[in-house]
Amino acid sequence: MSSTVMLPKNADVAQNSGSHGYAHGHGSGNERGGGHGHDNGGGDGYARGGGDGGDGDGYAPGGGHGDAGGADARSAAAVDARGRASEGGRRRVWVVGIGSGGLDQITVEAVHALQAADYALAAVKSAPAGAEGLPTDPLFARREVLLGRHAPNVELVGVPDPERERSSSSTSTHGDYRGVVLDWHEARAAAWEQAMAERPGDVAIPVWGDPAFYDSTLRILERIRERGRLDLDVQVLPGISALQVLAARHRLVLHEIGGTVTVTTGRRLQEVVAGGVDNVLVMLNSDLPIDDLADWHIWWGGNLGDAGETLVSGRVGEVLPALRAHRERLRDEHGWVMDVYLLRR
Repeated sequence: MSSTVMLPKNADVAQNSGSHGYAHGHGSGNERGGGHGHDNGGGDGYARGGGDGGDGDGYAPGGGHGDAGGADARSAAAVDARGRASEGGRRRVWVVGIGSGGLDQITVEAVHALQAADYALAAVKSAPAGAEGLPTDPLFARREVLLGRHAPNVELVGVPDPERERSSSSTSTHGDYRGVVLDWHEARAAAWEQAMAERPGDVAIPVWGDPAFYDSTLRILERIRERGRLDLDVQVLPGISALQVLAARHRLVLHEIGGTVTVTTGRRLQEVVAGGVDNVLVMLNSDLPIDDLADWHIWWGGNLGDAGETLVSGRVGEVLPALRAHRERLRDEHGWVMDVYLLRR
């Protein structure tokens, strides 16, 4: 099966505008030029210099709190109840899926939630090693761009994100890894709770992709609710996940006729394959543990929706060197890399 390599699209052109150029080269694949610029790949975590991509990590036309075709156009009744949300100390918290990064990959419902909030909240991660000249947290910066486009009157409040233990000795087993992540969730919950306690009003939390896929936000908010200090009315608005964008970019159906698809993480891929799975979607990758799957076919997307979006497909044994090179390039150029891929035997 032949391989195809499509390189990043030009960041200066809006999505779906202009033509795409092709330059033959790069091994047996094609290089894709022109196109659009948007924002980072979906999913929930990203790797910015080694270790696992952490779990948990915005846009729509117009601004302020105006309608889009009248009040009835708001698909979530709660979004219309801005003034009632804080009565008696109760806060509305909208967990808003903002898509995989494209400025237009956000639902109208999600835009209304952003516009209805008194402020938005997001973690600010420390700068990755060797990221001189890049924003302290490029994903936080992109959420600011998204809010500037779709909810310009809403401030994005940054909360410094607690560091997470990433040493191999502390995360070598699934149990060890789970313990480390739970400790990190507890520290993040304490930081978010304090930020919301100091700032009254209804809150929107923009989440990459969809909050249901490998994201910590809902777990952290549940911890805050259990503490009892804040009375939160949490509502979730779904978003377009990186899995959907990957399928769309590669023009894929994610399963065979009558078949199944398994979703897992890079950390657990070998375990899943050993269990007999032959069609698997992989998220949260600190590396690409697929050397032993040379005869499988891969459809890969890096930083989907971002200006550096890169697509590769082909037989694993043929395209793996290019994939690793693209991951390093994306990390060097953008300060982070978030990728997702489908493997099929």
